[in-house]
Amino acid sequence: MKITHFCRIMTIGAIAGLALASINLTSCASTAKTASAAESVKLVSVSGKITGIEKYGHCNTDVEVKTLLESGYDLGDVLTVSYDNGYTFKAPLVGGYDVKRGEKLVRTEYGNGYIAFCINYGKMNAEAGVDIGSTFTISLAEKAGYLAQYKVHNLKRTDERSDYDSDEIFANYRPVVAGKLYRGSHPAKSGWTRAPYVTRLMLKDGIQTIIDMADSQKEFDSYQSGENASACMKQCYENGNVALLSMKMDFTSQEFADGIVKAVRFVNSHPAPYYVHCNEGKDRTGFFFIFAESLLGWSEQAIADDYMQTYRNYYHLQPGDETYAIVLDENGKQIMNFLKGEEKTIKAGTRKWAVSAGLTEAEIDSFVSRIGK
Repeated sequence: MKITHFCRIMTIGAIAGLALASINLTSCASTAKTASAAESVKLVSVSGKITGIEKYGHCNTDVEVKTLLESGYDLGDVLTVSYDNGYTFKAPLVGGYDVKRGEKLVRTEYGNGYIAFCINYGKMNAEAGVDIGSTFTISLAEKAGYLAQYKVHNLKRTDERSDYDSDEIFANYRPVVAGKLYRGSHPAKSGWTRAPYVTRLMLKDGIQTIIDMADSQKEFDSYQSGENASACMKQCYENGNVALLSMKMDFTSQEFADGIVKAVRFVNSHPAPYYVHCNEGKDRTGFFFIFAESLLGWSEQAIADDYMQTYRNYYHLQPGDETYAIVLDENGKQIMNFLKGEEKTIKAGTRKWAVSAGLTEAEIDSFVSRIGK
């Protein structure tokens, strides 16, 4: 590994901003762009080699995370990476896979203290044409250029009821179609402080059928014998009204589509009211409700508002906040655009996707009838 000095013109205000950013990721990403006075700051470029290729094509390296941080780089910076074969790319320095699907990143986690070059759901080694022993040089492309987005991927919540205005907000629990369809977080997961609140709300609303998108039979059994054992889940399960789907996160996969098909068919053959959840009720559950609300004919604005209610609940985000807009764009709208496809309306696109996933027109109509007003 080799370190080479170079210079970059930066503002005094930016320097202060960078010091804050290295301590607290709540620093403003625009600091460097708004200050007026300027002076030259010495930074370093860092060279190294690829030491291993993970099974998904991620490239492990001999560059330690602490080397980058000590050289002036921070999480949220955008880096330029140049391989010895001429392949060059720009990517943010982040913790895990804190970018959109298909985008590149420089990863600082999971590598025993060393960075890795990755493509989220892609093969870096194949795209770049590199292998073990390939060398590279890292330099700074934009200081704090990805900081706002990085903050979105690392939102923090508390697990204290007193930090939230109601049991419903704390549990991320709400009706989507009152008396028929409800959504929220896990009602029984061990260590989940929201679980007892979820169960009480489910019992109050008389939930009859549960679509559990997260758990296997083994996980379900362990929760039902744990500290958060749910009376509502137990009752529904004894009545044969719990679907255990154990779905992964990749909503573009056929496996995920198969899970949605199973959920729809379970709804079609079991009684309302229905409760749909994963763990937080945010990602897999978020997809399910964009799917369901699209089929019900909701407007894209209404769908987006319900999707973002989860982030208002957990993280107190509000419309007009920069973070709110980024979450909606990178998460909710990504799902909405996926389902809409090339169709003029999200309803038409979602119906087309549902058929491609394996549902019949009759099954879709039955689903809409059962969950709608």
